[in-house]
Amino acid sequence: MSSTNKIYHSVLCPICYEDYERNQANECLLLKCGHIFHEKCAAPWVGQRQNCPMCNSKAFVPVLLKNIVTETVTQGIEGAKKSGKYIALTFSVVALHALVFGASNYLFPGRWPTTKEEIDAYINEHGVIFDFSKPEDFFRLGLSITTAIGIGSAYYMIKSLNQRRNQPAEVAETISYTPPEDLY
Repeated sequence: MSSTNKIYHSVLCPICYEDYERNQANECLLLKCGHIFHEKCAAPWVGQRQNCPMCNSKAFVPVLLKNIVTETVTQGIEGAKKSGKYIALTFSVVALHALVFGASNYLFPGRWPTTKEEIDAYINEHGVIFDFSKPEDFFRLGLSITTAIGIGSAYYMIKSLNQRRNQPAEVAETISYTPPEDLY
């Protein structure tokens, strides 16, 4: 519904002085002050000057907080999906590396650590984030993935809020306007 308190009805557009079509909807802009204009007439004016051609008041329509929250949450969900894709790609590369590593170890034995002692020495020398011989490292891996997805989601939410902050408020509300019969 309209965000204005009062609507100034008219049978003609105050900019081009053409009559609104009777008994049918006209594509119009309803400004915050309540003045109505043809969309094709008022959009360039309001876009450049950001005020009403009739009363010179600000033409902004307030942006509802629920619209911003909905848009931000949607961007966060999209960010989580994108983060998940990057994480899946990373795991694919790691799995491919492990497959190549395993095949190399099978084809050329003795080049890679194979016994438990050799693997422990390799881990101590090179360091690893997750040692999957320990069950608690599976939990740490899941927690790390969840954190990475959350960070990606938060990044896209903040990006959406910054974009919204830098945009001007919606300048007018597009409506289908039919002049009341008592004006004719």
